[in-house]
This record gives sequence, structure tokens and C-alpha cells, in this order.
Amino acid sequence: MKYRHYSPSAPVTLIDVQPLLERLAGGGSSSGGSSHAAASASNGGGSGAGVGVGAPTPVAGLVNGVSSSSESSASSSSSQGDGGGCSCSGRVREALRCAADGAAAALLRQGAARVAVLRTSCGAGQQPGWVQRPAGGPGLPQAGGVVVQYALGSMDEPAVVARELFAGLRWADAEGADAIVVEGVGEQHEGLAVMNRLRKAASSVVAVESIQ
Repeated sequence: MKYRHYSPSAPVTLIDVQPLLERLAGGGSSSGGSSHAAASASNGGGSGAGVGVGAPTPVAGLVNGVSSSSESSASSSSSQGDGGGCSCSGRVREALRCAADGAAAALLRQGAARVAVLRTSCGAGQQPGWVQRPAGGPGLPQAGGVVVQYALGSMDEPAVVARELFAGLRWADAEGADAIVVEGVGEQHEGLAVMNRLRKAASSVVAVESIQ
């Protein structure tokens, strides 16, 4: 599919779930005794500077863990819902969400005042364009700063995400975000075009590799 060209002014961190989906599809071990999703980070293909992700800093009501730096790995909380196969199960979506929350937490620690998270970890049938703008309470991190969220749709429905991506990136810029975190989709069918577009826009990529 073809996208209208749009490069957001804020740096983009892409959360790539494809490594985990490939492991599950190949029958590799994706889970262990603890309920955490392992993620690793690297510089992306975009022109912006890479985003380093540091040590764990819980954020009230939103973030319970962090993803790793480019040379190390850490863990983010994940539910123990039913999984299996290479489908976008609840456990895979939760691993994706936790990695994104970890990246948002790191950006806040690095001084970002407003981080926009574009979600694909929603359940199937989630209405795209849903927005959450916490101004206080559980969504407001203890260390300061605000995380705003926008639903691109479900990773189970990449065609929906593809249609919503341009609007989501524009929304993040209109919100005045200092940084943008985008949850990815599997690289099948329309998802391949979505991920190609996001890799071009990303200044860093966090790979979700396993559910431990």
C-alpha cells in the first residue's frame, strides 16, 4: 500500500513485535517461569538520534518496567493470559504494551515532558482514534511529565492500523509530544507496509524478543 509522506517532528521509537512472533511461529521457547517480556533496543533507520533506555523506574498507574539499552536488556511486566502459536494472543499484546510503556518511562526520565504512545496492543475491534490525555491521577508519572495515548487499532487487524497510522502521527505532533512511541504489528500482509513505513520514521527500535 502507499502512504502519504509524513515525518513527525518528534523522534519516534518503534516497538517491534516481529522477533517474538517469529519465535512463536518457529516453535521456539517464548516463556519461562516469571511473568516478564524481554526486549532489546537498537538505533533505527530514521534520521533522529537513538533513544537510550536505562534502569527500571516505575511510573504510577502506567509503567511497571522498562526495555533495555542498546547493549543490555531488562524486563517489563506481562500478564499470564492464554498464548500459543504465532497468533496475536493476549500475552503477545501485553508484552508489546509493556515494552512500549518501558520506552515511554525511559523518555520521561531523560527529560521529555510529553510522550505520545500510539497503541496496537488493543484488543480486536478496538475503535481506532481513541485518545487518552491524562492530566493527573494514575496516568501522570511520579517523576513529572505526561503520557498521552492514541489507539491505532489492534495488531490483529493490520489493515486498520495502516489506515490510521498517518492520522496517529499527525495527532502526536499536534499534541506537542517531545517523543513518540509506536507499537508495531506483525510483518504479514498490510503489516509489512506498516512496519516498513515505521522503520523509516524511527530513530530507535526496541525489539520484543520473548515472554519470560
